[in-house]
Amino acid sequence: MKGRTKYFIVSVVAAFLVLGAILLNLNGYTLRHANYSEEVNCTSRLNIVLPATGHQFNSNISFSLDGNDGTFVIFGDVHQEGNINQSWHVYRQLKFSYKTKANGWIDIDKFITTKYLEDNLPDDFFNSYVFDVQRDHPRIRLTRVQGGYLVWNSFTPYMLCTG
Repeated sequence: MKGRTKYFIVSVVAAFLVLGAILLNLNGYTLRHANYSEEVNCTSRLNIVLPATGHQFNSNISFSLDGNDGTFVIFGDVHQEGNINQSWHVYRQLKFSYKTKANGWIDIDKFITTKYLEDNLPDDFFNSYVFDVQRDHPRIRLTRVQGGYLVWNSFTPYMLCTG
C-alpha cells in the first residue's frame, strides 16, 4: 500500500506540473531552456521621459537575433523643452554576438556600434541614459508574451516588440 500511495502522489505532482506548463503556454508566456535559441525579428515604438534628465526619448527600435548574432537599430530623437531647449537625433546600430542562458537571459559578448551621420546625440548621453554599450558583461532578458517579446534588464528601456 505504501508504494501505491507514493506512486499516486508522484503522479499527481507530475500532472500538476504538466498542467501548469500548458496553462503558461496557453496564456502566451513561454519559458526557455538554457541552450534554446530562436530567430527573433521585431520592432518597438518607444516614447518615454528619461527619469534622470527629464528628456523626452521618442524612437523606433528594431531588434533581431539569428541564433549567433543580434542587432538593435535605434532611430529617433531626444529633446527637452523649457529653460534650455535641447534636441538631438539618434540613429545607431548595435551589433553583438551572444550566448543564451537559462530563463530567457542572453549574455552579450561585445557591442559593435555604428553611429550614422544623422546621429548627433553625444555618446556619453547615449551610454548613460539610453543604452550602455560600454558596460562589462551586458545581459538582456527576452520573454515571449503573446505575439511579441519583452526585452528588458537594468541597462535597456523596457520594450515590448512585435514581429
